[in-house]
Amino acid sequence: MTITVKTVSDTYGGSGGSNSDDFHIIIYQIIDGESINNINVKSIKVQTDPTSGYLNSLQFIYNVETNYGKRIVNGSLRGLRTGKLQTYDLNSNEKMKTITGSYGNNSIDINIVIKYLKFQTSAETISYGKNDTADTLFTFPAGILFGNSAYAVDSLGTYVIVEVPTNSSTTSNPLSTTSNSSSDITSTSFIILSCFTNILGLIVLVTVDELVEIGDKRHCNKPYPIDTGLVHYSGLAQMAHNYLIVQATSVSSEEMFYKTKNTINQSVIDYLKKLQVSA
Repeated sequence: MTITVKTVSDTYGGSGGSNSDDFHIIIYQIIDGESINNINVKSIKVQTDPTSGYLNSLQFIYNVETNYGKRIVNGSLRGLRTGKLQTYDLNSNEKMKTITGSYGNNSIDINIVIKYLKFQTSAETISYGKNDTADTLFTFPAGILFGNSAYAVDSLGTYVIVEVPTNSSTTSNPLSTTSNSSSDITSTSFIILSCFTNILGLIVLVTVDELVEIGDKRHCNKPYPIDTGLVHYSGLAQMAHNYLIVQATSVSSEEMFYKTKNTINQSVIDYLKKLQVSA
């Protein structure tokens, strides 16, 4: 058996914080010749604020099964490790089904953050945080977490994975598509498109450098520092990340490419907002 990404959910919550991706963490522990057979949530760790009752932090612990055996992988800690710690351990036959929750203004400033989460498993329903009537509700399928966080859980989404038999004719080539849908992007095309996106990222870097130079010469009162690591990650590192996902999981999902593209596009938009260069 191997796995493929079936869908990538929408991202729910605010726009603050820094991105973290549990799939990225899992993939980068895979060694040469190893392939992933299955990934399941082993434990949920959360902390809630003792005063407001809102969610402070979230972390998934995963059981990762590969052709080399089993391992436990700690997902990213999202938010601050403060408040009341609560842990829910799934039993060996228990599976995560759906995740629901709400987001809204936090109690400190106007930032939009995740304030409440409810997890539906095959055996239990557990909830953490506080659900306010004015907040926005959301639901997405259980999977591997991604999203933004800083001092709170700013946003969340999931990769939904499925098992694929290795003896299937659609997966005989680990870099071939695992879907018969005409809308799917094959793994080879995915890598090519990622390379193209990387080139665009480098073009953006040059363009941003020119904008700052023009802005400094005209009306800017202070220089705006260039965080070259931002575009570099969006290009080279993201491309390498995508390639490893393709190799380890036989991923061929169209959603994976468009999530990458949208991540880079949003990085560029946020970056240009920071510049505030007057023409």
